[in-house]
Amino acid sequence: MALSEEVRNELVELQYEDKKKDHTFDEKSVEAILKSTE
Repeated sequence: MALSEEVRNELVELQYEDKKKDHTFDEKSVEAILKSTE
């Protein structure tokens, strides 16, 4: 499965938000991003 640039960018942003704002970078977060772009 190839990810679009938009999805990739959202995942990278989530990863950095995790470090800055104590968000959880987990399976649910990733699934939510993938489902929102279908």
